[in-house]
Amino acid sequence: MKVLYWTPLFWPDLGGIETLAMRALPALRDRGYEFTVVASTGPRGLDAVGDYEGIPVFRYPILRAFARKDLRVMAAALTGVAALKKRVEPDLVHIHLGPISINLFHLRTAAAWDAPTLLTLQTLLGDHASAPGPLLAETLRQAKWITAPSEAVISDVRRADPAAAGKLSLIHNAVEAPPFDPASPGIEEPVILGLGRLVREKGFDRLIEAFALIRSRHPRARLCLAGDGPVRADLQALAAGLGLDGAVDFRGWVPPGEVFRLIETAAVVAVPSRWQETFAVVLLEAARVGRPVVATRVGGTPESVADGETGILVEPEDARGLAAAVTGLLDDPARAAAMGRRARERAQTLFGWTAYLDAFDALYRRLGAGAR
Repeated sequence: MKVLYWTPLFWPDLGGIETLAMRALPALRDRGYEFTVVASTGPRGLDAVGDYEGIPVFRYPILRAFARKDLRVMAAALTGVAALKKRVEPDLVHIHLGPISINLFHLRTAAAWDAPTLLTLQTLLGDHASAPGPLLAETLRQAKWITAPSEAVISDVRRADPAAAGKLSLIHNAVEAPPFDPASPGIEEPVILGLGRLVREKGFDRLIEAFALIRSRHPRARLCLAGDGPVRADLQALAAGLGLDGAVDFRGWVPPGEVFRLIETAAVVAVPSRWQETFAVVLLEAARVGRPVVATRVGGTPESVADGETGILVEPEDARGLAAAVTGLLDDPARAAAMGRRARERAQTLFGWTAYLDAFDALYRRLGAGAR
């Protein structure tokens, strides 16, 4: 079965959605699927045609054309997507929808090749939830089936379009277990880890402010920010202004194969998002390595973090609350270790990798059967 698989970006331009995709595609290919990836060009300016483990990857300036309202670039991208659909002749189109502009290019090239669409919503619908705009309404209507990674997204879709409830299912994001037994974290010089794109929505500025407070009680603590993005220079300036120059490590992008080992070095993983995370992959990665998290109470995060059991939830924008939660875990390593163990057990039980693959395997077979 041929699957045209869309993500906002793709390896090596990585975020949670893209990390999930690059792990899932080879595993699903082993079950008999033939994938072609469609993504937008990202900040690295990669070639339009690439390859990932033998899977062809085609990149078009989708996000740029939409953001700049550049009709010439948009027309060229639409022409390219339409030609690709005709050439691939997919049995199924699977779209991991972040920015809704991604789906515009699918909808406007639907006539090029008729195939059912599986829509995986990786963002809350936000202000559109109570009164959907035309593009969102068409997106939900056109999808043959819709999956969501959290109950928060499920509720959002039902508010936006009650008719979509009959073609909607919950499939939690998941990550495979690390290929090693995680060691206990160091407590003499504890590391607080923030992992993700360095964009305003991730709230790493609040984490740096919190870290300044944490250091007053734990002067040997260190903060590691792993990732890159447009606000990196601003974050570095903030750290310097707070006198944290030598205590904050800006690691840059970390290859996916090294993420688990990086998490293993941390005592606490912090996810201070101000954006409504639907079901952040980094929370699952931390759990798989047995590390407690301190995260903001946004979107689907309360579904992946059991507050007080596997981590601590605080309100967004609350640097003092974030600092107090992290400091409490550093003050009590036994409590932090117990939270990490419970997080690992919970992830194995509720967010298993095989169950994730099985769910999409079943949907692919059902939706793709007889598609032509």
